Amino acid sequence: MRGKIILPAIGLLVLIIGSSVLYSALADRVSPPDPFEASGAASGAASGQASAATDSPSAEEDKKEERIPAPDFIVQDAEGNPVALSDLAGNPVVLNFWASWCPPCRSEMPEFNRVYEELGDTVQFMMINAVGSRGETKEDGLRYIAEEAFTFPVYFDMEQEAVIEYGIRAFPTSIFIDAEGYVVAGVEGAINEETLKRGITMISNPDQGAQSAAYRKIKPEEAKGIMEDGRAYILLDVRSNTEYEASHIDGAILLPHDEIAARASAVLPDKDARILIYCYSGVRSADAAKALVALGYTGIYDFGGITDWPYEMVSS
Repeated sequence: MRGKIILPAIGLLVLIIGSSVLYSALADRVSPPDPFEASGAASGAASGQASAATDSPSAEEDKKEERIPAPDFIVQDAEGNPVALSDLAGNPVVLNFWASWCPPCRSEMPEFNRVYEELGDTVQFMMINAVGSRGETKEDGLRYIAEEAFTFPVYFDMEQEAVIEYGIRAFPTSIFIDAEGYVVAGVEGAINEETLKRGITMISNPDQGAQSAAYRKIKPEEAKGIMEDGRAYILLDVRSNTEYEASHIDGAILLPHDEIAARASAVLPDKDARILIYCYSGVRSADAAKALVALGYTGIYDFGGITDWPYEMVSS
């Protein structure tokens, strides 16, 4: 087994380094010796090839509360521009922490590159070079990438902010984050192409074969920009009628989230229209976005709850 998945000791294992979340667990989905096999090793120590990172209210709501938000961080691209994980919000993301001095990292890099070239239009890759680990420099990382002619996007953790936020203990380490910004799994040690694709499937198709969540999670400011760009859009309020009448965003039409299955085709006949969805807190808008995607709608944007909407509201 080349890498070891971080898995639950009781339900969900979350390793904390200070106040920073390391990574979460996988469900027991496959059989050994697959690295996605459930393990009783609560310590999370890698058993595969890995190089040391350092020198020395309802059931559904309860389930959602157990999900681990991926900590944000800022790294640099090759040109020195700052790039945040949150810049990729709304997309599934594969984080990979590596260093040019790390043999297991080098062993998996060609397979990561092949998968990136195959699936890079459906999932975001952040290949994060751990600058400062064992003397690693940005120049070392750039030289190695150029020598191997890799095409995946490479970023540089100049202050080890990302390494610290995720409590990285060994290289390589891969983290799988879904489109809603939650950590689904983490693997310490080198993984192969098949395992990488399985991780990507988990964050792209969380229901093991169900349709991928093909909608964008955006900020209220981005929604406002779409509303003002001169192109057609539909503003959809998925709260209750009482909430809508009390206050809503001007121009919004009402379609309660629990009526989408029955009424969407009549209220929203164009499945390719740009549809901006909101609710009160963001929970119902996410459910509505998924429901519309499942019905075949292609232009869904979820900007969460009006509690975060800084602009004018109207009442009926």
